[in-house]
Amino acid sequence: MTTCIFLKELQNYLLNRSILFAYGVIIVLFALNASVYVFQCQDIFQKHENNVALNYRDLIYDEEARIYMGEEVVRTLPSMVSLQQNIHRRPSSLSFMSGTAEGIVPDGVSMKMLEEPDFETFAQYNPHINPSLSIDWTTIMIYVVSFLCLCFSYNAFSGEREDGTLKLMLANSMSRSSIIFAKYFGLLVVFLIPILVGIMVSCLIFEISPAVHLQSADYAKIGWFFIVSALMVSLTIMLGFFVSSLTKNSYVSLIISLLCWTLLAVIIPNISWIVSSQVNKVPAVTTIHQEEEQQKNALKDCYMGWQGTEQNARDRKDCIDRRTAIHNSLWSDYHNLQMMQTSNAIDLSKISPFGLFRFLGDKISGNNFHGYVRFFKQAKNYQLTFQDYVVSKDKADPESRHLFWNESSWTYGNFMSRQPIVLGEVPQFTAQPQTFRELVADSIGDVAILCFWVIGLFVLSFVAFVRYDVR
Repeated sequence: MTTCIFLKELQNYLLNRSILFAYGVIIVLFALNASVYVFQCQDIFQKHENNVALNYRDLIYDEEARIYMGEEVVRTLPSMVSLQQNIHRRPSSLSFMSGTAEGIVPDGVSMKMLEEPDFETFAQYNPHINPSLSIDWTTIMIYVVSFLCLCFSYNAFSGEREDGTLKLMLANSMSRSSIIFAKYFGLLVVFLIPILVGIMVSCLIFEISPAVHLQSADYAKIGWFFIVSALMVSLTIMLGFFVSSLTKNSYVSLIISLLCWTLLAVIIPNISWIVSSQVNKVPAVTTIHQEEEQQKNALKDCYMGWQGTEQNARDRKDCIDRRTAIHNSLWSDYHNLQMMQTSNAIDLSKISPFGLFRFLGDKISGNNFHGYVRFFKQAKNYQLTFQDYVVSKDKADPESRHLFWNESSWTYGNFMSRQPIVLGEVPQFTAQPQTFRELVADSIGDVAILCFWVIGLFVLSFVAFVRYDVR
């Protein structure tokens, strides 16, 4: 009997003109998303490669020395100590899955060898964010698919009660749990079909396009996204079922369902950022600069003179190192506060299952805040590797006095090795993409919470439906 109800529900939905319209909307949005991504991704990746090449050239060749000497000069270790690198984050190959507005998330890091790296948004382009790609997969699921699911599930019981069919089903000794399961699986299959077709159409567009090159790991992540999307659809269906089992009139069920959807999908995720910004306040950049100057000026017995002797150089190094330590401490705390504020806002947003799904999409795509945090940690690890290279290279030169600090190379250059670097041995930054296994381990907790939401709403729907008056 459960199978009969399931097939009946499936047939009714598939013959409904409204569901055919919903199918068209979902598939067209997925296809439009893929088309925009294909159109723009080649230019985005090319700009990234160009900027990586420029940074590498600046890492190898001393532009300041070339201007001064009139010829191309390979860098020496002193000039590498004071060099500022602009490290650009590689565009996410899955940015079509979860994007954001331009400028919200930094797209790179600027750093010197001995200074705290700084968040950087490069003005000429933002490689891991496509500002024209406002309709990403995650947005389609939250604001289109979930809304449509709710429109078809809000009257699952109240509508059947008004039609009198619910009383007939129960008169045939059907258990109420069987009715819930049959209706749930019918609606789930109905909405998974356009999602699957939309994803397949997108992947086909990607495969046809010579500009997009998705790897097997990318397709595995797309499969993981589909599984998480199935949970999202299940949750929305159960939300509609629960509301429908509490009301006797379809229009009342519709109003309550829309209010619940607005609260969970729109209000809570947006309020979380406001609350976090008030609770975890981040000082202004000017405040950090003022505090830095005050602490530096308060240093006593700090030798700032310069006469060129080795003892004076050691005194100056000690002073500059202390000033650098102040700079690094203040800006490290500032960056940690920024990340904490964003992280807390995300945690508050996850109170809503829709907010939870939004940031699951970010994790799977490797984009937005989660992707940048991973990139920033890798950039700081690269900074340590770069420091080790310079220090070990200098120690290998017996003529060097192994003395350097965070200041212009023209100031302390005579106290370091002056030998030119060897091309090809200078470490370059290379981002390590997240493997599928790492992704599953990182996101399994959020997926489990989403499962608990689905199970909890099912239990509530069942309890409410058991007590439901079908008369």
